[in-house]
Amino acid sequence: MNDIRIGPSFQPNLERTISSKLLELRQGQIIMGHVNKHFPNNMAEVQAGSQRLLAELSAPLSTDKNYWFQVQDNEDGKLSLKVLSAASPVNLDGGADSLLEQWSLPRTNDLKNLAAQLLNEKMPFNKEMLFLAGKWMESAQDSSKAIETIKEMLQRNLPFTEKVFTSLMATRDGNTMNNLAGKLLSEMSAQQLSLPKLEETLRLFETGKNIDLPDGGAIKEHLQRLLHTIGFSYENELLNNPDGGKGAQWNQLKPLLLDVLKQDAPASVKELANALTDKITGLQLLSQDSGPITQLMLQFPLHFQHHSMDATLQYSGKKTKDGKIDADFCRILFYLDLAYLKETAIDMHVQKRIVHLTVFNENREIEPLMKSMLAGLREKLNEVQYSLSSIDFKSFQEDKEKKIDLDSKRNNSAYYKGVDYRI
Repeated sequence: MNDIRIGPSFQPNLERTISSKLLELRQGQIIMGHVNKHFPNNMAEVQAGSQRLLAELSAPLSTDKNYWFQVQDNEDGKLSLKVLSAASPVNLDGGADSLLEQWSLPRTNDLKNLAAQLLNEKMPFNKEMLFLAGKWMESAQDSSKAIETIKEMLQRNLPFTEKVFTSLMATRDGNTMNNLAGKLLSEMSAQQLSLPKLEETLRLFETGKNIDLPDGGAIKEHLQRLLHTIGFSYENELLNNPDGGKGAQWNQLKPLLLDVLKQDAPASVKELANALTDKITGLQLLSQDSGPITQLMLQFPLHFQHHSMDATLQYSGKKTKDGKIDADFCRILFYLDLAYLKETAIDMHVQKRIVHLTVFNENREIEPLMKSMLAGLREKLNEVQYSLSSIDFKSFQEDKEKKIDLDSKRNNSAYYKGVDYRI
């Protein structure tokens, strides 16, 4: 297949004819471009979007055509643009349709929408990925969530498999661990299926088991025990335990659910066990190191004043030189659905141990209540060598655009990974 070799080592008089902007490319990325002009020695100016680059052509390309290129990394370390096919000078939606036609893929609305978004956001993909994504979207109930999930897989460089897709989709389906655990218990009872260890573990998530946490130490201990019981660290314990992890399995939810999936259990029980397993696996996949940034996403059931809810915590922060979490610089978002205050989010920024809080809630009446607690909050933070800078109150609607932007940045691990090539 024809290809264009690109690199920084070109004749100075040619370099001056090119814009000073540098094009950033990633391995596997699909771009549309065309040849503006030819130079001696098989050199040419190639335009990709609004930017231009010098290239060595291994085969002649016409200046009156657009082409689809895929970025490839050669053995000599230089990048090349592989010519996939000719393309029509159309917008991204039409370009996506043209690409699907060239690759003989179904030109469904969902697949065209996905391809257009991947091209627009300059995400690397290939024909095989689009083929798999098309199959997965056919069975997805919400195509927009499916597209966001596929993009997240690419952004996070996760294995492009159906299991990863379904696990991440489970984090977007609106089902809570509390609800799934309750449904699984009810179905096991209806099917007269007796699994004592699983039943005992599932009952820890049942509504009505309140907790009394008088201080931060008790809260930390409770959460650590709860996360262990769910099985967030199960695979790590399995890998590092000399007994093969057998001692860690009996009271952890995830391995107990995996055991159910291996048994000859009723299909309705397996379906719920699989949904709960996917939920846990999806949250594990969302917790990862991304270059200098550590990301963590946890969801766990809590019970307060006879109210049951799933609390969600998202953490993003730098690491110290020895690889530990840097407690001086981080961002933590808490999502809660409280009995009286309803949907509540707390966005906490920490910079040099100075804390800024933003509380999101639709009930304006809590603002004076929050201010009355400032003195106590400052005192507690000072006890652990933090200081409170400010606390703001906003409604979700008021900060809608910012909230969406935060979600997109959280999912874009490529932003931190330094995978772009400067050409």
